[in-house]
Amino acid sequence: MLARIQARRNKHSRPSSPTAPSSDEELEKQRVRHNPYETAQFALVPMPLRRNAWEEGDAREFDVRSVTYLEDKVKTPSLPSVFQLLTCDLVQVDEPLLTGLCSHPSERIQTALREEQETGEQILPAFIYAVNLCVPAGTANYHWVAYFGIEDVSVLKDTSTPLGKLAEPFFFGDDDEVRNKTFKLIPRIVEGNVMVRKAVGSKPAVLGQKLKHYYTRTDRFLEMVVDIGSNKVAQRIVRCAIGCAKSLTVDMMFLLEGDSPETLPENILGGVRLTNIDFKVKDGQRKVVPAP
Repeated sequence: MLARIQARRNKHSRPSSPTAPSSDEELEKQRVRHNPYETAQFALVPMPLRRNAWEEGDAREFDVRSVTYLEDKVKTPSLPSVFQLLTCDLVQVDEPLLTGLCSHPSERIQTALREEQETGEQILPAFIYAVNLCVPAGTANYHWVAYFGIEDVSVLKDTSTPLGKLAEPFFFGDDDEVRNKTFKLIPRIVEGNVMVRKAVGSKPAVLGQKLKHYYTRTDRFLEMVVDIGSNKVAQRIVRCAIGCAKSLTVDMMFLLEGDSPETLPENILGGVRLTNIDFKVKDGQRKVVPAP
């Protein structure tokens, strides 16, 4: 399988870069990436989502627009994720926190940033990207947050590359509308009942065209809050999924849509696999209140 992935990628991609894997052996080595932050204090406190309920997804299992997509509609497997998944939260709130968790003074990112200031030591990766899904669920509201980190920020700012042409305005620009038009989700139900599979599908979607997004940005992080409650169809699908979440395994891959030769091929930013989330007992019981 790995050989087939590499062959398809080579046919429809730009010349290989230093970061591109060149053999099956290198592809296999990149399948499981060591997470140096997994046992860091900021990843463990406050209590994150149960560790065996999430893992980093393998971007190379998902097809994205190739360099020739505008000509032939061909997609090829993505290169490995640009960011690395650090940790996940699933918290309960009385009212949606549309400013997110990264700027909340009692949550993990602000706590770590204060410690960095006090000690002069780097605790967090150079830049954090947080995807925050605001999930209404009947009498409760939840925020599921995936925190992704990157050390070499220049990768995002290099506008001579297809990735940089999309990433620089997305992560560091001032135009939320550009972000809304660019952010894309690729979903996949790995295990689950037929009804949920049909409702969710596997077609990539530019979520900003369907759901309201809220952004909080600093020089150290960008958090985007996706308000699922802003779309009735999305709300019904998510409620259906929550009802059988204990038997679901779901992949979500996040990327920026390339729509010109200069912004192709696409590359997945980061992804996560969620497994058997238990909203009633094991997960989502930690409550977060608005900052005073």
